[in-house]
Amino acid sequence: MRSRITQLGARPALNFTAAVTDVLVLDGGHDDKRMPRVTARQLPILSQEDVDAALDRGVVPPHMRLEAQLSAPVLSRGEVIDLPAKNSSWAVNVAWKAEAVGDESGMDPIDVDVVAFLLGPDDKVDTDDDFVFYNNPLVDDGVVELTVDGPSEQCVRLDLAGLPEDCHRIAIAAAIDGDRTFGDLGAVSVSVDGDDTTAATFVLDAGTTERTMVLTEIYRRAGKWRVRAVGQGYDDDLAALVLRYGVDVAEED
Repeated sequence: MRSRITQLGARPALNFTAAVTDVLVLDGGHDDKRMPRVTARQLPILSQEDVDAALDRGVVPPHMRLEAQLSAPVLSRGEVIDLPAKNSSWAVNVAWKAEAVGDESGMDPIDVDVVAFLLGPDDKVDTDDDFVFYNNPLVDDGVVELTVDGPSEQCVRLDLAGLPEDCHRIAIAAAIDGDRTFGDLGAVSVSVDGDDTTAATFVLDAGTTERTMVLTEIYRRAGKWRVRAVGQGYDDDLAALVLRYGVDVAEED
């Protein structure tokens, strides 16, 4: 259904945020604990039949039209798009299902860390300070900044105009602590947002046994900045991932 909603030009959401304009309720969904909030906000409720009929007829339901007009390009895995040249400040917002960090299943919550690497022409960091993570969330007075916006949302903010000339690529990845995997976490949503526009969105939902995943890359090409939806996962941990990018990992005693 997420794919079919995207075909209508709307943007599927993983979490029930203030930006949600419509709610798709599947079988059993009326008993969901979020439904009282849906009712309180008087949001339009869609059924699977509504979405199917809209695609069959090529007509977007009236209450979805505004969202369809505002929606950004939805990238497939591996797809690339140019970033608008008029903007240099971008926020790469990463979100996953809020239920994954809860404790309803009786399992421990899934601990996710979003990280970024500022890379040179050799796709390696120049210094360890070019590795942005929870213990080094700010680079060059805010040229790159990691923020945690909630238990299921993190953001990497970029000022592309302020990046050093020898930074050719920014790789943004996520790592899961412990033995849990992206198969346990489920879909990960990525949105590349400017001050007044969204350049691209994509959902990565093919994870299985991976514990780390490169989500997206923003890189220079022929004088332009481009964004790629990556979704490349690895079964090893964050320490192995940072070694691939040339970060010197100190061994524990």
